[in-house]
Amino acid sequence: MYFEKISLLNQTILECLGEFDEHKVIKSFAELGIKVLEGDFGFVWLNSSESSELKLVYKSRATPYKPHAPRKEGRNYTVIKSRTPDYVSRVKKRLDEYDVSKYMKSFVIIPISHHEKVYGNMVVCFREQESFAREKKILCSFIGNAVGDAITIRRLLINEKERSKTEFLTQATHELRTPLAIIKGTVDLTLQSKAKNSTETVRALHVINEEVGHMSVLVSDLSLLMSSEKSFREEIVQHEVNLHTLINKVVQRCKSVAHKKHISLRILRVPHSSILGDEMYLERLFSNIIKNTIVYGKENTSVKISGSAQKTLVHIQIIAHHMDISPKDLPHVFDKFYSSTRSLTKNHEELGLGLAVAKWITEAHQGTITVMGKKDGGHTFKVSFPIIK
Repeated sequence: MYFEKISLLNQTILECLGEFDEHKVIKSFAELGIKVLEGDFGFVWLNSSESSELKLVYKSRATPYKPHAPRKEGRNYTVIKSRTPDYVSRVKKRLDEYDVSKYMKSFVIIPISHHEKVYGNMVVCFREQESFAREKKILCSFIGNAVGDAITIRRLLINEKERSKTEFLTQATHELRTPLAIIKGTVDLTLQSKAKNSTETVRALHVINEEVGHMSVLVSDLSLLMSSEKSFREEIVQHEVNLHTLINKVVQRCKSVAHKKHISLRILRVPHSSILGDEMYLERLFSNIIKNTIVYGKENTSVKISGSAQKTLVHIQIIAHHMDISPKDLPHVFDKFYSSTRSLTKNHEELGLGLAVAKWITEAHQGTITVMGKKDGGHTFKVSFPIIK
């Protein structure tokens, strides 16, 4: 039953991809949220880009009263700040206008969020007392994150100016369908096997969690690519960053990914040069490049990282042996949503967003990024930054 509910939620995510009407997205998730949590009624509060004030945007037909606007010091705003669901198993009687004890015995307030951004809350109410078991709490978090991702995508679609809505919708939807399809497949297989073994269940949940994380990264990449250069530059927190230390940290994080494909990941030499930049985004930049060389590289090969420093510039080279990119595709690998005309590997058809994000971050740090093909079939990515004088 639990996995059937996860499957229903996943299907709703797929159906809402590319939906421009935010009210329809909210309504779909609210109705399903009430259903999978076995609630009796519910409603949704959202803020806006202009105001942090919560406003009622959806109320289920079964709601027996008109919800009062949340108080700034009340539970709804507390959930917004904590980004954590608030489970109330026993509603106490109050002597003011906020008394709802005659309508429900329990309720949960679920934050609708994507990373640090909180859009509002979904409130699901129960006429009978609800203890909120562990599985139901997991569902609450899943619902809140799913709605947050859907709203993020919808607002990105509305604000996209560089591409036609149709083209952007097609590409963004394609990018997000991959992890969602894996989630659905995992749930379906678990349901078909009628797994009673807790080990199998835990393994399935790990796969689901990993793919939800991947989807979250994709939405984050979409958000970054759709932001204006000015707003992104304002977001960057600049300080002195040692590239030698940073590259070593990134390589250590990528080694587990490389190990799965039996790819050797080695640092030859990186100078102790410092640049001015945002360490978090710089880690993301090099992580994206290295992971791309691993994902699209052949098994039992190697990826090497080296660097050199001049008077004013520091250069970092990521050398991938036998990375399969055709000469025709090479000039476009940093383009947003570039689709290769042929399969890069047996299992991947898209270069995706990672390299476009890498270019965006590089240029925001006054740097340059290039890629060149090698005679032996490999490719060299070169990133250059101004050195701090």
